[in-house]
Amino acid sequence: MLLTTFAVDAVEDRMQALENETGNIGAAGKQDEAPLPLLPSRLLMPSLKLCLALMLICEIEVLTHADQSLSDYFFKIQDAPVLIISLGLLLIFRVLKRPAGEARRFGLLDSAYIPAVLCLMMFVVAAVGWPLVFARHPLSLDEFWATFDAAIFKQGVLAAPISPANRPYALALQPVWRLASQGDTVWASSYLPVNAAVRGLLGRIGLDGCAGGFWIVAGAAAMYGVARRLWPQRRDAALVALLLVATSSQVLVTAMTPYAMSGHFALNMIWLLLFLQRKWWSLPAALAVGAAACGLHQLIFHLLFVAPFIAELWLGRRFRAAAFLTLGYAAVSLFWMSYWAWMLPAVGAAAPASHDVGASGFVQHVIELLQDFSPGAAALMAENLVRFIAWQNPLFLPLLLAGGGAALRTSGPLRPLLLGTGLTLAAVFVVMAYQGHGWGYRYLAGHLGGLALIAAGAWVALTAETPATGAWRGASTVLLVSCAVSVFVLLPIHALQAHAFEHPYARAEAAIYASRADVVLVDGTGLSFGQDLVQNDPFLRRRPQVMLLPALTPPLLHQLCLTHSWALFGDREARAAGLSPAPDAPGPETQAARAVLAHDPACRR
Repeated sequence: MLLTTFAVDAVEDRMQALENETGNIGAAGKQDEAPLPLLPSRLLMPSLKLCLALMLICEIEVLTHADQSLSDYFFKIQDAPVLIISLGLLLIFRVLKRPAGEARRFGLLDSAYIPAVLCLMMFVVAAVGWPLVFARHPLSLDEFWATFDAAIFKQGVLAAPISPANRPYALALQPVWRLASQGDTVWASSYLPVNAAVRGLLGRIGLDGCAGGFWIVAGAAAMYGVARRLWPQRRDAALVALLLVATSSQVLVTAMTPYAMSGHFALNMIWLLLFLQRKWWSLPAALAVGAAACGLHQLIFHLLFVAPFIAELWLGRRFRAAAFLTLGYAAVSLFWMSYWAWMLPAVGAAAPASHDVGASGFVQHVIELLQDFSPGAAALMAENLVRFIAWQNPLFLPLLLAGGGAALRTSGPLRPLLLGTGLTLAAVFVVMAYQGHGWGYRYLAGHLGGLALIAAGAWVALTAETPATGAWRGASTVLLVSCAVSVFVLLPIHALQAHAFEHPYARAEAAIYASRADVVLVDGTGLSFGQDLVQNDPFLRRRPQVMLLPALTPPLLHQLCLTHSWALFGDREARAAGLSPAPDAPGPETQAARAVLAHDPACRR
């Protein structure tokens, strides 16, 4: 890493010397005639250093660990090649010179119609991408549970009843992140409900697949409103922020899915727009939006976003506003931590005696996560950051790094936006560095609007002399070319990457539901995320039912064979669907279940 840094420093020194020579020529009265690079060294070099350092850490992580994680796979196959393309584009900008004379300014940046066009484009891409890229298949269990709960809410109930005949098989039918109830009388997910509720509401009019598009358009519109408020004389600044979001593959591809992260992006920006109003109604309205954001799926993410704003209210001696939001969020947090404790009795169920679903249970869960912390998660966080950068507009990182220092030094919303991002990174590093599936780094999705505003602040500073002839005179050209590359090169690459990764699981699901058996038993041993194939309808109307084989005890499996026809989805079927193998050895539960299928006369087919 030191050698890489020294090499980059040497290149930077040479670039700076060339820029100084150009500046000296300008001082002699020939500045307008001297061609300048499209991208100044002060924008390129910090990004180049950071990316090379992160990629070196990731490469060491991949080479020194025999058992490679999903994050390792994403770095090698998806993120590193795309990041090299983005850095190559920035280097081309650094090599190319703009024509001598006054910088050209594109009227597109002043158009009042472009924001509406961009929002429409975002909505269409998100809505079309759900069937085209993901075949309407929820890949991860995060996505599955959003669709599962949405189907329940669509029926106007909070949880789905489990029939007495299916209660013994509840664990096998939904083995992970199921909200346990006493006697397995009902089920729902262990996620908070707002994201699924919105999806269920839209599902009542047949638009559940458009939920991500609605979220990102609402968030983009709110972010644009915040930027217009921050820089009322610079419409181009608001458009720059909007362009960075509208050309972000992370924003667009994630919006194609049921993930709650698009909702975090939207509600955080709506909250910020309300917070900045300084009207009598704005703080109560912001708190109401914050309550919805806290209940999207996990409580912590929005709290990390708003915490620096509340701290600055206290430090700025705005005691009434600070006390209102502090007490308000304390009440909101207590409500959502206790959600399952009152939801289960509301549907006529109760939590098992071994499960605390109230506030104390929430605290205990956090303590357990903290106990799992390992400093080795630093390499994992490097992979997360590489993934985050690779899924953005190539110009996003240079502008963000240029604006970050200024954001920390100035008052206003940019500083708490940056601090909230840092707080989130610190929290996930300690608690849950491994994100698993996700397009880009989804734990920063709620901060993308704020980071785009910080980048827009750098744009304002770098083009501050006049909109047309600022200190960075090739800015408009670089911005529009970066956006074109993002939309026509990077987004198709990312969509194809997502489709290639997801499609074997969609084929596997199709093969499972093509079976004429009553039950398909999924033996996920040796399969990457094999248990994610167990995705049943909450009311068990879809046939066949899918069960995870190792979750069935031998007596249950014997009883199942007596009463149902069954089929097995195992290694052979997985290979036919194109699923990746995993080095897992069968555990004792799997071995016992396999023995029953092989030797129990009731299980003969």
